[in-house]
Amino acid sequence: MGHLMQGLGPAFLYDDRQNPLNPGPSRYASISLTYFEDHLGDNHDFVRLHTDLRRYLSVGQHSILATQLLTQLNYGEVPFRLLPELGGHRLMRGYYEGRYRDRHYMALQSELRMPLVGRLGLVVFGAGGAIGQQLSFHTSQLKGAFGAGLRFKYNRKQNVNVRLDYGISSEMHGFYIILGEAF
Repeated sequence: MGHLMQGLGPAFLYDDRQNPLNPGPSRYASISLTYFEDHLGDNHDFVRLHTDLRRYLSVGQHSILATQLLTQLNYGEVPFRLLPELGGHRLMRGYYEGRYRDRHYMALQSELRMPLVGRLGLVVFGAGGAIGQQLSFHTSQLKGAFGAGLRFKYNRKQNVNVRLDYGISSEMHGFYIILGEAF
């Protein structure tokens, strides 16, 4: 059965990125605390604390070091489809999307974005995270992924890349072709 969920709560957003699809030196911070109420009587009321902190630093003349710290903490009865998940083209490339789902997660990822020649660029990335029922994560819950990718400047005027990434984890690997950067 589906759920009709509504959430309400305070949020903080700071964003000085000029181009969210391909950020230059900048910062991004999003923090929210949301209370969700299930209106269909299945007792799936819960509270979610979500943080997304990003920093984009210049390295040399044309390269960018991008770093992102994500957390999602849930208290109460969270419906399965709303559980946090690790994996996919944005977080923990090398795991398929939703490979891991549980009540809480924390993840850190970084990538170095470098120009090659003309419209081509190169990216190397790594990520680590933990997901579990409790906030006290065990080493068995730690997951890691790394990889590399090529960038093609699809639109020079808007500074938008098409990315081809290859992510590797201890369990699987995969290719990702997407418009815009992972974060």
